[in-house]
Amino acid sequence: MEAIVYVSPLAALDIIMVKKYAGVTEEDLVDVRKNWIQTERILPKSSPDVRMVVFHLVLSLIIYDFLIFFQHYCLHKNRWLYDNIHSCHHNHHKGLHIRITNNLNIVERVSIVLTANFALKVIGSHPFTRTLFIPFFVSLLSESHMGYDFPWSYDKIIPLGIMGGAKAHHAHHFSGTKNFQPFFTYIDNVIMKRTMKTEHIN
Repeated sequence: MEAIVYVSPLAALDIIMVKKYAGVTEEDLVDVRKNWIQTERILPKSSPDVRMVVFHLVLSLIIYDFLIFFQHYCLHKNRWLYDNIHSCHHNHHKGLHIRITNNLNIVERVSIVLTANFALKVIGSHPFTRTLFIPFFVSLLSESHMGYDFPWSYDKIIPLGIMGGAKAHHAHHFSGTKNFQPFFTYIDNVIMKRTMKTEHIN
């Protein structure tokens, strides 16, 4: 049942929306726009090379992380937004586990999907890159919510502490006052330094 609730709005949008990918002209879409139910996709004529795919994956993740930070921060700092939209994601009495990843209010779920789509679209990602983004993105989200801090986790593989990982997200779920970025740490680090500086002055 959960899969139907999650997939239904996305499938409905996919059926009625005309997808315009980078590299596809308006002339290519003339016939497709005549149908209100979309049964085919017009794809770009050329495919990206490996470097472009990797670059777009990383850049879209950075853009997504940046935008979601501000949404997530507002959901925690505004009591009404937290109580009515985000609190269900933090409602886990038996500890953090992988199913928490998908424990979202419909407003937050749609916001996350639209933000991810925007991050991919704004940089002109190829449909192949978009296809790779989904399992990559979901695996990072799942890993940060699973409640285990493995030595091979992404935050251990990528150097300099620029990724938060499961440990940072676990701390967020139980304090709600830090680690608002889903994957990276640079904005959270700046905010924590400012908070500590302000507390020290006061």
